[in-house]
Amino acid sequence: MGLIVIGNRVGATNRVNLFCKMGFALQIGIHWILILVAMVMSSKSTVPAMHYGFIQVCATPTVTSHVVISTPHQNGIYNPGDVITFTCTSGYGLIGVSLISCQDDGQWSNNVPTCTAVSCGVPPSLSNAYHTHTDYTYPNTVYYQCVDGYYHSGSGTPYKQCMDTGSWSVGIEPQCTVVSCGVPPSFSNAYHTNTDYIYPNTVYYQCVDGYYHSGSGTPYKQCMDTSSWSVGIEPQCLAVSCGVPPSFSNAYHTNTDYTYPNTVYYQCVDGYYHSGSGTPYKQCMDTSSWSVGIEPQCT
Repeated sequence: MGLIVIGNRVGATNRVNLFCKMGFALQIGIHWILILVAMVMSSKSTVPAMHYGFIQVCATPTVTSHVVISTPHQNGIYNPGDVITFTCTSGYGLIGVSLISCQDDGQWSNNVPTCTAVSCGVPPSLSNAYHTHTDYTYPNTVYYQCVDGYYHSGSGTPYKQCMDTGSWSVGIEPQCTVVSCGVPPSFSNAYHTNTDYIYPNTVYYQCVDGYYHSGSGTPYKQCMDTSSWSVGIEPQCLAVSCGVPPSFSNAYHTNTDYTYPNTVYYQCVDGYYHSGSGTPYKQCMDTSSWSVGIEPQCT
Protein backbone atom coordinates (compact mmCIF):
# COMPACT_ATOMS: atom_id res chain seq x y z
CA MET A 1 0.00 0.00 0.00
CA GLY A 2 1.33 3.45 -0.92
CA LEU A 3 -0.44 5.51 1.82
CA ILE A 4 1.35 6.47 5.05
CA VAL A 5 -0.63 7.74 8.06
CA ILE A 6 1.04 9.60 10.93
CA GLY A 7 -1.05 9.94 14.16
CA ASN A 8 -3.87 7.44 14.75
CA ARG A 9 -5.62 8.87 17.79
CA VAL A 10 -8.08 11.62 17.14
CA GLY A 11 -10.19 14.05 19.03
CA ALA A 12 -12.61 16.70 17.93
CA THR A 13 -9.86 18.74 16.26
CA ASN A 14 -6.99 16.28 15.75
CA ARG A 15 -4.96 16.42 12.50
CA VAL A 16 -3.70 13.36 10.63
CA ASN A 17 -0.77 13.68 8.23
CA LEU A 18 -1.34 11.70 5.05
CA PHE A 19 1.31 11.41 2.31
CA CYS A 20 2.42 8.90 -0.31
CA LYS A 21 5.46 6.73 -0.68
CA MET A 22 7.84 7.59 -3.51
CA GLY A 23 6.24 6.79 -6.83
CA PHE A 24 2.66 7.39 -5.61
CA ALA A 25 0.32 10.40 -5.67
CA LEU A 26 -2.81 11.27 -3.68
CA GLN A 27 -5.89 11.39 -5.84
CA ILE A 28 -7.76 13.58 -3.33
CA GLY A 29 -5.33 16.37 -4.06
CA ILE A 30 -4.31 17.37 -0.43
CA HIS A 31 -1.50 16.41 1.96
CA TRP A 32 -3.14 17.38 5.23
CA ILE A 33 -6.67 16.42 6.28
CA LEU A 34 -8.59 17.90 9.18
CA ILE A 35 -10.72 15.13 10.62
CA LEU A 36 -13.85 16.25 12.44
CA VAL A 37 -15.10 13.36 14.40
CA ALA A 38 -18.77 13.19 15.17
CA MET A 39 -19.81 13.20 18.80
CA VAL A 40 -21.21 9.74 18.45
CA MET A 41 -17.75 8.47 17.56
CA SER A 42 -15.87 10.41 20.25
CA SER A 43 -15.16 7.22 22.12
CA LYS A 44 -13.27 5.75 19.18
CA SER A 45 -9.55 5.52 19.75
CA THR A 46 -8.59 4.96 16.15
CA VAL A 47 -9.24 6.61 12.83
CA PRO A 48 -12.47 5.28 11.38
CA ALA A 49 -12.12 3.17 8.28
CA MET A 50 -11.66 5.41 5.22
CA HIS A 51 -10.81 4.43 1.64
CA TYR A 52 -8.39 6.50 -0.45
CA GLY A 53 -7.23 5.85 -4.02
CA PHE A 54 -3.60 6.45 -5.03
CA ILE A 55 -1.54 5.81 -8.15
CA GLN A 56 2.11 5.32 -9.17
CA VAL A 57 3.57 8.08 -11.37
CA CYS A 58 6.53 8.44 -13.77
CA ALA A 59 9.30 10.97 -13.36
CA THR A 60 10.64 13.04 -16.25
CA PRO A 61 13.12 10.80 -18.10
CA THR A 62 16.77 11.79 -18.35
CA VAL A 63 17.79 12.59 -21.91
CA THR A 64 21.18 12.85 -23.57
CA SER A 65 22.60 15.67 -25.66
CA HIS A 66 20.49 16.97 -28.56
CA VAL A 67 17.35 15.06 -27.47
CA VAL A 68 14.27 17.27 -27.13
CA ILE A 69 11.11 16.35 -25.16
CA SER A 70 8.35 17.69 -27.34
CA THR A 71 5.61 17.40 -24.68
CA PRO A 72 7.20 18.37 -21.34
CA HIS A 73 5.04 18.27 -18.18
CA GLN A 74 4.91 21.40 -16.10
CA ASN A 75 5.79 19.80 -12.75
CA GLY A 76 7.88 16.98 -14.18
CA ILE A 77 5.45 14.28 -13.02
CA TYR A 78 3.55 12.06 -15.44
CA ASN A 79 0.50 9.96 -14.66
CA PRO A 80 -0.20 6.55 -16.18
CA GLY A 81 -1.30 7.00 -19.76
CA ASP A 82 0.66 10.22 -20.25
CA VAL A 83 2.74 10.24 -23.41
CA ILE A 84 6.09 11.85 -24.22
CA THR A 85 7.31 12.42 -27.76
CA PHE A 86 10.95 13.00 -28.63
CA THR A 87 12.69 14.89 -31.41
CA CYS A 88 16.28 15.88 -32.11
CA THR A 89 17.83 19.27 -32.59
CA SER A 90 18.64 20.29 -36.16
CA GLY A 91 21.41 18.20 -37.72
CA TYR A 92 20.76 15.13 -35.57
CA GLY A 93 18.74 11.96 -36.16
CA LEU A 94 16.70 9.96 -33.63
CA ILE A 95 17.96 6.52 -32.61
CA GLY A 96 15.15 4.53 -30.95
CA VAL A 97 11.42 5.14 -30.50
CA SER A 98 9.98 8.63 -30.79
CA LEU A 99 7.12 8.06 -28.33
CA ILE A 100 6.91 6.49 -24.85
CA SER A 101 4.03 6.29 -22.36
CA CYS A 102 3.83 6.18 -18.57
CA GLN A 103 2.60 2.74 -17.39
CA ASP A 104 0.55 1.83 -14.33
CA ASP A 105 3.63 0.54 -12.53
CA GLY A 106 5.35 3.94 -12.77
CA GLN A 107 7.74 2.80 -15.52
CA TRP A 108 8.08 4.14 -19.03
CA SER A 109 7.06 1.87 -21.86
CA ASN A 110 10.40 2.03 -23.62
CA ASN A 111 13.97 3.28 -23.34
CA VAL A 112 14.64 6.94 -23.96
CA PRO A 113 16.02 7.43 -27.50
CA THR A 114 19.31 9.13 -28.32
CA CYS A 115 20.28 11.53 -31.09
CA THR A 116 23.26 11.12 -33.39
CA ALA A 117 24.73 13.64 -35.82
CA VAL A 118 23.71 13.22 -39.46
CA SER A 119 26.45 12.14 -41.86
CA CYS A 120 27.23 13.86 -45.14
CA GLY A 121 29.26 10.91 -46.43
CA VAL A 122 32.67 11.20 -48.03
CA PRO A 123 33.31 14.82 -49.13
CA PRO A 124 33.88 15.52 -52.84
CA SER A 125 37.29 14.90 -54.33
CA LEU A 126 38.84 17.87 -56.10
CA SER A 127 41.68 17.91 -58.60
CA ASN A 128 45.18 17.95 -57.08
CA ALA A 129 43.74 18.54 -53.58
CA TYR A 130 43.34 16.44 -50.46
CA HIS A 131 42.11 16.59 -46.87
CA THR A 132 43.00 14.65 -43.73
CA HIS A 133 39.63 14.78 -41.94
CA THR A 134 37.75 11.55 -41.21
CA ASP A 135 34.64 12.74 -39.33
CA TYR A 136 32.04 13.55 -41.96
CA THR A 137 29.16 14.35 -39.60
CA TYR A 138 27.30 17.58 -38.82
CA PRO A 139 28.58 20.25 -38.16
CA ASN A 140 32.17 19.35 -38.96
CA THR A 141 34.23 21.14 -41.61
CA VAL A 142 36.70 19.57 -44.03
CA TYR A 143 39.64 21.77 -45.01
CA TYR A 144 41.46 21.10 -48.28
CA GLN A 145 45.12 21.47 -49.18
CA CYS A 146 46.83 21.25 -52.54
CA VAL A 147 49.16 18.31 -53.16
CA ASP A 148 52.90 18.89 -53.38
CA GLY A 149 53.84 20.92 -56.40
CA TYR A 150 50.52 22.80 -56.47
CA TYR A 151 49.23 25.90 -54.72
CA HIS A 152 45.76 27.32 -54.10
CA SER A 153 45.42 30.22 -56.51
CA GLY A 154 42.02 31.35 -55.22
CA SER A 155 41.09 33.45 -52.18
CA GLY A 156 40.25 32.08 -48.75
CA THR A 157 40.95 28.67 -47.22
CA PRO A 158 39.29 25.88 -49.24
CA TYR A 159 36.63 24.00 -47.23
CA LYS A 160 33.35 22.09 -47.25
CA GLN A 161 31.04 21.93 -44.21
CA CYS A 162 28.62 19.12 -43.40
CA MET A 163 25.20 20.77 -43.10
CA ASP A 164 22.16 19.71 -41.06
CA THR A 165 20.56 18.54 -44.30
CA GLY A 166 23.17 15.78 -44.65
CA SER A 167 24.84 17.44 -47.64
CA TRP A 168 28.09 19.32 -48.06
CA SER A 169 28.07 23.11 -48.33
CA VAL A 170 29.31 24.93 -51.42
CA GLY A 171 32.17 26.33 -49.32
CA ILE A 172 35.35 27.33 -51.12
CA GLU A 173 36.71 24.85 -53.64
CA PRO A 174 40.49 24.55 -53.92
CA GLN A 175 41.94 25.91 -57.14
CA CYS A 176 45.19 24.00 -57.22
CA THR A 177 47.57 25.37 -59.83
CA VAL A 178 50.89 23.73 -60.64
CA VAL A 179 53.97 25.65 -59.47
CA SER A 180 56.43 27.08 -62.02
CA CYS A 181 60.20 27.09 -61.70
CA GLY A 182 60.76 29.80 -64.27
CA VAL A 183 63.42 29.67 -66.97
CA PRO A 184 66.05 26.99 -66.18
CA PRO A 185 69.72 27.98 -65.82
CA SER A 186 71.90 28.42 -68.91
CA PHE A 187 75.24 26.67 -69.39
CA SER A 188 78.14 27.43 -71.72
CA ASN A 189 77.85 25.75 -75.11
CA ALA A 190 74.68 23.89 -74.03
CA TYR A 191 70.98 24.21 -74.86
CA HIS A 192 67.63 22.58 -74.20
CA THR A 193 64.42 22.37 -76.21
CA ASN A 194 61.92 22.12 -73.32
CA THR A 195 59.54 25.04 -72.89
CA ASP A 196 57.23 23.85 -70.10
CA TYR A 197 58.89 24.90 -66.86
CA ILE A 198 56.32 23.58 -64.38
CA TYR A 199 56.38 20.82 -61.77
CA PRO A 200 57.38 18.00 -62.20
CA ASN A 201 58.83 18.47 -65.68
CA THR A 202 62.47 17.86 -66.50
CA VAL A 203 64.72 19.88 -68.81
CA TYR A 204 67.38 17.86 -70.66
CA TYR A 205 70.49 19.61 -71.95
CA GLN A 206 72.56 18.95 -75.03
CA CYS A 207 75.86 20.39 -76.13
CA VAL A 208 75.89 22.60 -79.20
CA ASP A 209 77.51 21.34 -82.39
CA GLY A 210 81.24 20.92 -82.04
CA TYR A 211 81.01 20.18 -78.29
CA TYR A 212 80.40 17.05 -76.28
CA HIS A 213 79.38 16.35 -72.70
CA SER A 214 82.50 15.22 -70.91
CA GLY A 215 80.73 14.25 -67.67
CA SER A 216 78.74 11.14 -66.74
CA GLY A 217 74.99 10.82 -67.15
CA THR A 218 72.55 12.85 -69.20
CA PRO A 219 72.58 16.52 -68.18
CA TYR A 220 69.21 17.64 -66.71
CA LYS A 221 67.37 19.89 -64.27
CA GLN A 222 63.98 19.02 -62.80
CA CYS A 223 61.34 21.48 -61.60
CA MET A 224 60.68 20.60 -57.96
CA ASP A 225 57.54 21.10 -55.85
CA THR A 226 59.37 23.97 -54.14
CA SER A 227 59.28 25.89 -57.47
CA SER A 228 63.07 25.66 -57.80
CA TRP A 229 65.26 23.61 -60.13
CA SER A 230 66.99 20.51 -58.83
CA VAL A 231 70.78 20.16 -58.72
CA GLY A 232 70.51 17.52 -61.42
CA ILE A 233 73.48 17.01 -63.71
CA GLU A 234 75.03 20.09 -65.25
CA PRO A 235 76.33 19.85 -68.82
CA GLN A 236 80.08 19.95 -69.17
CA CYS A 237 80.46 20.83 -72.85
CA LEU A 238 83.99 20.65 -74.22
CA ALA A 239 85.07 21.40 -77.79
CA VAL A 240 85.75 18.37 -79.97
CA SER A 241 89.36 17.87 -81.09
CA CYS A 242 90.44 17.20 -84.69
CA GLY A 243 93.87 15.99 -83.71
CA VAL A 244 97.12 17.07 -85.40
CA PRO A 245 96.38 18.72 -88.77
CA PRO A 246 97.87 17.18 -91.95
CA SER A 247 101.46 18.05 -92.97
CA PHE A 248 102.38 19.40 -96.40
CA SER A 249 105.72 19.48 -98.23
CA ASN A 250 107.78 22.55 -97.51
CA ALA A 251 105.00 24.03 -95.42
CA TYR A 252 104.37 24.56 -91.73
CA HIS A 253 101.89 26.13 -89.27
CA THR A 254 102.27 27.68 -85.83
CA ASN A 255 98.80 26.89 -84.35
CA THR A 256 98.65 24.48 -81.44
CA ASP A 257 94.94 24.40 -80.56
CA TYR A 258 93.38 21.69 -82.66
CA THR A 259 89.84 21.94 -81.31
CA TYR A 260 86.60 23.13 -82.90
CA PRO A 261 86.24 25.67 -84.47
CA ASN A 262 89.87 26.71 -84.69
CA THR A 263 91.70 27.15 -88.02
CA VAL A 264 95.28 26.26 -88.85
CA TYR A 265 97.02 28.55 -91.38
CA TYR A 266 99.96 27.28 -93.41
CA GLN A 267 103.08 29.07 -94.61
CA CYS A 268 105.85 27.95 -96.92
CA VAL A 269 109.31 27.52 -95.49
CA ASP A 270 112.02 29.93 -96.43
CA GLY A 271 112.97 29.75 -100.11
CA TYR A 272 109.43 28.62 -101.12
CA TYR A 273 106.25 30.42 -101.93
CA HIS A 274 102.62 29.42 -102.24
CA SER A 275 101.88 29.24 -105.93
CA GLY A 276 98.14 28.65 -105.52
CA SER A 277 95.31 31.07 -104.84
CA GLY A 278 94.09 31.99 -101.39
CA THR A 279 95.72 31.52 -97.99
CA PRO A 280 96.37 27.87 -97.23
CA TYR A 281 94.33 26.64 -94.20
CA LYS A 282 92.50 23.76 -92.52
CA GLN A 283 89.62 24.26 -90.08
CA CYS A 284 88.64 21.85 -87.29
CA MET A 285 84.97 21.00 -87.94
CA ASP A 286 82.24 19.97 -85.45
CA THR A 287 82.62 16.44 -86.79
CA SER A 288 86.13 16.40 -85.23
CA SER A 289 87.75 16.25 -88.67
CA TRP A 290 89.69 18.83 -90.64
CA SER A 291 88.04 20.67 -93.49
CA VAL A 292 89.25 20.44 -97.11
CA GLY A 293 90.30 24.06 -96.85
CA ILE A 294 93.15 25.22 -99.12
CA GLU A 295 96.27 23.12 -99.23
CA PRO A 296 99.63 24.92 -99.47
CA GLN A 297 101.42 24.58 -102.82
CA CYS A 298 104.93 25.56 -101.88
CA THR A 299 107.15 26.07 -104.96
